[in-house]
Amino acid sequence: MLFKRLNVYLAQKLTLMKNIFVVLVSMMLTIPSFAQLSIGADQGYIITNALDTVVGVIKQNTPAQQSVKLIFTDSETNEKHIYRPFEVKSWHIPNENIIYESKAHKIGRKNFGVFMRRLNEDGQIGCYEYWNTDGQNGFTQIFLERDGKMTEVNYGKFKKHMAEYFGDHEELKTRIENKEFKKKDLIQIVAIYNKWMEYKWGG
Repeated sequence: MLFKRLNVYLAQKLTLMKNIFVVLVSMMLTIPSFAQLSIGADQGYIITNALDTVVGVIKQNTPAQQSVKLIFTDSETNEKHIYRPFEVKSWHIPNENIIYESKAHKIGRKNFGVFMRRLNEDGQIGCYEYWNTDGQNGFTQIFLERDGKMTEVNYGKFKKHMAEYFGDHEELKTRIENKEFKKKDLIQIVAIYNKWMEYKWGG
C-alpha cells in the first residue's frame, strides 16, 4: 500500500513538472515575438506621390535611419519595400501620432532628400524636426516651412528670430518680444499664427 501511494505521488509530481515545463517553453517562444512587435512593427500607412493611401506595417528605426529611409510592408500584398525620401510623400503611424514627410534639406549649395517629422497640425506654417547625422555626432534641428521654404529656427536668438518670422501678426509679434513665450512654446506660437491666418483668409 505504501509503495502504491508513493508511485501515485511521484506520478502527480512528474505530471506537474511536465506542465510547468510546457508553460515555460511556450513563454520563451512567445516573448521574442512580442518584443519584436513592440520594437519594430507598427500599423500605419504611406501616402504615395500619386496621393494614394497604402496600409501596412512600418518598421521604426533609430532617428538617424528614419531620416533617410522607410521600411514598409504592404498589408495587402505582404511585400516589403524600402523607400527613400521623395519616393513617397509621407508615412504615418496614427496610434503614436507620428508623421514623417519628404523634404529637401540644403547642405551647402546642394539639396538632399530627407524625411522630417512633422510636429504640428496642418496650417500655413509647418514645423518639422530633422535628425542631422552630419559628422560624428547626431543632433536635431527644428525647421519652419512657409510657402515651400524651410527656415531653421535660431534658438540662440529665439525671441528676435521668431518676432521677425511672425512679424505680420502684430499682436503675436508683440507677445514674443514681451517674452510671453519660451523656446518650448514654439508649437503654440505656430498654432496661434496658423489659426490667425485661417481666420484671416476664411473671413
